[in-house]
Amino acid sequence: MKRVLISQSACRDRDSIDDYTIENFGLEQAERLREALADAFISLLRMPESGRLQPDLSPPGRTLRSRIVLGAFLIVYEVAQDEIRVARILHAARNLPSELLRDAGDAE
Repeated sequence: MKRVLISQSACRDRDSIDDYTIENFGLEQAERLREALADAFISLLRMPESGRLQPDLSPPGRTLRSRIVLGAFLIVYEVAQDEIRVARILHAARNLPSELLRDAGDAE
């Protein structure tokens, strides 16, 4: 694996989560979350198959996986030949099937 490619949808998710965290829990907690996400991306580069397969959430022709971060956030991604494609970053309490049906983070 050479790189992590983050979809525009996942970037929007990350920005929204960051804004919410700063507003409700402070800058220090937001920085902790950012670091945890960065660490998770590095880990996925080393072990791309480590995430849980999500066949029930995968659109036709795609195989999505998920990796939990800080016990509350899911990185939804797929493994390609030379990259990890991050489709979404969502709070685990969200309705994942609905969110991914609406937008599975296709290349934008």
